[in-house]
Amino acid sequence: MLKGYKTEILPTAEQQNKILRSIGICRWLYNEYIARNKRLYKLFRRGCLDEHQKYFLSANDFDKFVNHHLKSKRQTS
Repeated sequence: MLKGYKTEILPTAEQQNKILRSIGICRWLYNEYIARNKRLYKLFRRGCLDEHQKYFLSANDFDKFVNHHLKSKRQTS
């Protein structure tokens, strides 16, 4: 027999703000990942990429891109 438990959380206003920001960041990252892969695949289909360039960005490569390129851009601006 399986049991289920309901849990209610009552976050403070500050905690609600952090939760919503985290969800927003996750949504942006997911959408950006999909958009980058679509752009790369379109370039591949058009023949703009050679055989050695990637036409699919793995999650690990995207993580490196976000952590290195986007964060360094943000710090310089």
